[in-house]
Amino acid sequence: MTRSVFISLNHRDAGLADALRAALDEIFGGALSVSFSSQAGAIPTGSNWYQWIVDQVVECDLAFVLITPNSVQAPWLMWESGAVFGAALAAGKEGVDKVWPIVFQLKSDEIPSPIRDSNTQRRYGDRKDEVEALILDLFKRYATDFPDAAQKLKGLDGILDGYMKRIRQELLSAPAVAGATVLEEWRERVRNLEKHGRVSEVKELQRWMEVTFGQDPEGPQPVDLSIHVHLGELYASNREYDAAIEQFVLARRMASRDIFILRRLGRFYLETGKRDEAWEVIGRIEELDKDAYARNAECAALKGRYYSDVDDFQNAAECYELALHRNAKSYYLANLAAESHLKLGDKTKASTYFQRALTIIDKEISDQNVWTAATKANAHLALGQLDEAAAELDFIAGLKPTRDTIGIMSRGLRGIADHLDPKPDVDALLQKLS
Repeated sequence: MTRSVFISLNHRDAGLADALRAALDEIFGGALSVSFSSQAGAIPTGSNWYQWIVDQVVECDLAFVLITPNSVQAPWLMWESGAVFGAALAAGKEGVDKVWPIVFQLKSDEIPSPIRDSNTQRRYGDRKDEVEALILDLFKRYATDFPDAAQKLKGLDGILDGYMKRIRQELLSAPAVAGATVLEEWRERVRNLEKHGRVSEVKELQRWMEVTFGQDPEGPQPVDLSIHVHLGELYASNREYDAAIEQFVLARRMASRDIFILRRLGRFYLETGKRDEAWEVIGRIEELDKDAYARNAECAALKGRYYSDVDDFQNAAECYELALHRNAKSYYLANLAAESHLKLGDKTKASTYFQRALTIIDKEISDQNVWTAATKANAHLALGQLDEAAAELDFIAGLKPTRDTIGIMSRGLRGIADHLDPKPDVDALLQKLS
C-alpha cells in the first residue's frame, strides 16, 4: 500500500521540501508518495486553492508543515498551514495526529504560538538526529507498508549526510528574511547613496537587494515601504521615471490609502505620458479625500498638471485658483495659475498671478531656496524682467540642484517663453544652470 505525505510550505522553501522529498524517496521508494503545493502543476488550473489543500490534508496519510523564517514572516502568516491545521482539526484526533511540524532555523520561542502550543510533535529539519528520528517514526508507524525500507535503514546515515549537505546549501542560498535588522541595514544603504552623491548607483543597489531577498516568479514583490519610496525618489532625481513608477507601485501595494505615495506616483505617470494611469490615481485620491484638490497645493498641482497635459488649460486654471483660495500664501499655486492663464492667452490675468507669486515670496518667505528662486525666475521672465530672471538662475546654480530639478525648471521657463511675444532667448538663460 502506498502512503501519501503532503508538505505545506511557503513557496520560498520549496528547495527544503524537495530535499526532504528526495531523502524519503531514497528510503521508501514507491511506497511513499510526497507532494506539495508549490510543485509545478500541483494545483490544477481553475481549482479552488483552499479546497485543494483541504482535500490533500483529508486524503493524505501525513501532512508535514515546514516552519521557517520565510513562513513566519509571510504577510498571510502561514495561510496554507492554517488550512492544514483547520482541516486536521475538523477530522478530529486522527486528523491532528497526522500533522507533523518540521522546523528550520527557528528557536522554540520563535515558532508561532498556535503550533508551539499545540500537542503536535515537531521535529527540526536542519538537525541530522531530528530528521533521523522523524524517519524512524515514519518507519514504525507504517512498518507493514514498507517491507523494503528495513534494508535501506542500514544505510540511513549516508542518506542523511547527503540530505544535510543539500539542506545546508539550500539555507545558504535562501533569500534573506525581511526582518527589522536586515531592513534597517538596507534603508541605511539607500540613504548613503544620496548622502555621498552616488545616486547613479541606485540600479545596482536595487539589483543586489533583489538578489538578497530573492526573485519571485510572479514579479517584483514589496519588501519595505521606506526603501521603495526612497529608491523611487532616487530614480526620479535621475529622471528615470519608469523605474520610479515601479518602486512606487510596490510602495502603493504596501500602503494603498497613502495619499503622499499616490500623489508622487501620479506625477511620475504624467512624466512618462501615462495619462490614463495618472487619471486613475487622481480619482483614487479624490475617493480618499474629496477636498484634497482644494486643500492641498501638491494635489492641486497634480490634477492641474493632468489638465495641462491634455491641453485643458481652463480646467487647470480653475483647479489652481480653487486651491489658491484655500492656500492664499502659496506662491507655487499662484505661479501655476499664472502659467495656465498665459497658455489661455489671458496675459493680464497671467501677469496678475505672476506678480502675486513674487509678492508672496517677498513677504512670506524669509529663507530663499531653489523653488522660490525658480518661481521668481518664471515670473520675471513672463513680466519681461530678464536681468532679474538671470539673477535668480545664478542663485539656483549656486545651490547645485539635481538633474530632475533642473529639468522641471527648464520645462517651466520654456513653457512660459513659448507664449511670449517677442519670445525671449531661454537657452541663454538656462546656460547659467549648466
